[in-house]
Amino acid sequence: MVAEKGNKDEILDALDGIQHELKGIRKKSARQVFQIIIAVVLTLIIGLGSGMICGRNWDDIKFKLMPNSYSDSTTAVLEEKLTKQAELNTGLYQQTSSYDSGNLYNNKVAEKLKVNSKSMKFTYTGYVEAGIQNLADAKVNVNAKTNEITIDNLKIEITNVYIDPSSITDAKQSKNIFNQLTIEDFTNSQTELEQKLVNDAKENGLMENAQKNAQETLENIFGDTIDGYTVHFNWVTLE
Repeated sequence: MVAEKGNKDEILDALDGIQHELKGIRKKSARQVFQIIIAVVLTLIIGLGSGMICGRNWDDIKFKLMPNSYSDSTTAVLEEKLTKQAELNTGLYQQTSSYDSGNLYNNKVAEKLKVNSKSMKFTYTGYVEAGIQNLADAKVNVNAKTNEITIDNLKIEITNVYIDPSSITDAKQSKNIFNQLTIEDFTNSQTELEQKLVNDAKENGLMENAQKNAQETLENIFGDTIDGYTVHFNWVTLE
């Protein structure tokens, strides 16, 4: 009985020792876990702080590390936007007027004698559009050192001239069986009218307005890409 009791006590003492060691290991592991958590939190704070700093100054950092690459990438983005847009109509002139062909003759003899004339008259509404016909022709130059962007080879042109057929009213024409109006007469009148429309549109500032609107539109198309830059638009001299 005494021997059995002694063995039992030894076993209990051994179990107590093991339990104490386990507690020590658990405490040590908890401290290690806590240290790891603190390290991770500090790393995240430092990382986020650095990210915010880099984010605010990324342009400067990128320029210092790769100035040529920075300019090239910005140039590529702007050129892609221009090519995608392709054409830009930024000016419109509208005119409602009347046309009078006057007396038309088949030959100089009839004109001299004032015989066998023909004529036509009508009221119409015509339109002239102006803008940049091909934005892909524009040349982009980015200077990252001076924060300047130059867009060259921009030209405002007449992009469309047309007369609305449905607007033609009060049409009158002669009915001379010896000198009837022909398709050529109508074609000539259209050409004459279109040229008049273009001349009147230019005199009323269509080209200048189209250029101003085009510059504002291009700045909107470029968007955030030109933030922090001064953009210079070099226009081909207006005709």
